[in-house]
Amino acid sequence: MLFQLSFGSFASDILIFNNKHYIKLHLSPQLLQQLKELDFQNHSKYTNYMNSVVNNTILLKLPYRYKRYMIKYLNLTTSEIFAKDSSFTFLEFEMNGVCNIKEYTTISYKLLSIDG
Repeated sequence: MLFQLSFGSFASDILIFNNKHYIKLHLSPQLLQQLKELDFQNHSKYTNYMNSVVNNTILLKLPYRYKRYMIKYLNLTTSEIFAKDSSFTFLEFEMNGVCNIKEYTTISYKLLSIDG
């Protein structure tokens, strides 16, 4: 499932867990409603489901391999945009699937492209 967001900002700097890179994304009201509906649907499927939307933000995985981000940059030359309160004009991400983290189940999202 593919999602697009115009004119948004990040809620955190880059977070690194187990050598994987993530960033928190502020959600627009429309996108917030869509993702909350996905969370609601998954609560009925999984008894240990944890909401992916927390404080109107989600955690986006930044594909990172060979010491670089594997993201399509539009009108950007560096990854400096990945900082708290940094804004962008367009962002595209996908639902990466449902994942288990210790005793919890949640949805994983992955960033595909960004425009400054």
